[in-house]
Amino acid sequence: MTSRSMEVYGAAPPAPANWTRTVNVGLLFVGLVLGVFFFWAFLARLDAAAVAQGTVSVESSRKTVQHLEGGIVRDIMVHDGDLVKQGAVLIRLDPTRIDSASDLYRTQLASALAQETRLLSERELKEELVFAKEVTDVADNPAVARAIEDQSASSRSSATICCRDCRWRRPRSPKR
Repeated sequence: MTSRSMEVYGAAPPAPANWTRTVNVGLLFVGLVLGVFFFWAFLARLDAAAVAQGTVSVESSRKTVQHLEGGIVRDIMVHDGDLVKQGAVLIRLDPTRIDSASDLYRTQLASALAQETRLLSERELKEELVFAKEVTDVADNPAVARAIEDQSASSRSSATICCRDCRWRRPRSPKR
């Protein structure tokens, strides 16, 4: 408490010296709760069940076919009741979603490789960036072109800061 609150509220009341009554009340409460629980557990019926109708079928008679990533079904090649051989094509998926995801991942990879190129060139103190074939192959993509330009600009600014830093920290030659 601060001195101001001491003035407003006064001193805190002293703690009781005999706390056994409080402990006994707490133990009595815990004992009552446990007693009520055990009384309920002794009397409650747990043998009741939910009754429902159902049909039992052999698992091998019908199989569920599901694609791992999902997608849009373009063609269904079989119908209910057809016998199929192992390895037969059952459905054909529309490749649009997969192609767009592939392009997205290719772009992200190229951007990450461009950043890796810049970081390695900074570590090795190279002045020119030489991007990997995976980056230059998709350089016509606007996102990759922007990543290449950003990494090149960052490399130029880092080189400028490094050169300025080197001039400031150039060791002085000892006077003879």
